[in-house]
Amino acid sequence: MKVGIDRDLRIAGTGLSRERRIAMARYVGSPGYLANICEGTPRIDLNGEPASTVTGELCAIAKALEPRRPAKRQAAPPTPEPPAAPERQLGLSDLKAAWQARQTAKHAAE
Repeated sequence: MKVGIDRDLRIAGTGLSRERRIAMARYVGSPGYLANICEGTPRIDLNGEPASTVTGELCAIAKALEPRRPAKRQAAPPTPEPPAAPERQLGLSDLKAAWQARQTAKHAAE
């Protein structure tokens, strides 16, 4: 991106909201962007036209910043499969029968 593209956005009347500033900062600080900043690469303006080229000094700065990026987080372990659902849901009659069985067992133990 062209140096000063934020000023061009303000002049164009689109402004530079907080969200846009954050998005641009993330973009130009991303490992992919920094890895592709090479001496002589054209800088592109709002119209998609080359505006200038990347200098050797800026290329060196980008390469120095690149290793500082934290390594990607390891993928989270896969979530376990949920237990298999019963073949059918228990109904009220099933719950009543289970309660009666517990009550019978309880009275038999007394």
